[in-house]
Amino acid sequence: MVGKTRKATAKQKKRMETIKVLGCVACLLDGVLDRHATVHHILAGGIGSKRLGHDFTIGLCDWHHQATCNRGLSLSAMCSTWGPSLAHAPRMFVQRYGSERKLLELQNFILRAFESEPWADYTMPAFMRSQVREFWIMDQKS
Repeated sequence: MVGKTRKATAKQKKRMETIKVLGCVACLLDGVLDRHATVHHILAGGIGSKRLGHDFTIGLCDWHHQATCNRGLSLSAMCSTWGPSLAHAPRMFVQRYGSERKLLELQNFILRAFESEPWADYTMPAFMRSQVREFWIMDQKS
């Protein structure tokens, strides 16, 4: 854990709990849905810098967040199966998925859509997957 952040407000706690169940944004961009996420706090600078706070959070699975390998798989096997991990290969991660700030924009887009019309069992509907993909593609062009 890097730096300390203030205690989360009720609204921030709700944000983080929702992020966990909506899943990993990196997996989503690879077309993998409903992969449980942990909350990643975006840092002000590079590794070792201060956290920006609970409003600057994205959902990443254990692999994309902390390079935690599935039982019996090597780092190399995990990379070829799931793509680069932010903890293990940050430059490759950013090349494939975009910066943490861009992923934050995507996460906020997903949260706004969910809050306006929650999905049954937190399963993202097909129309929303298309909108997410379009949002990400348009964002990568800018």
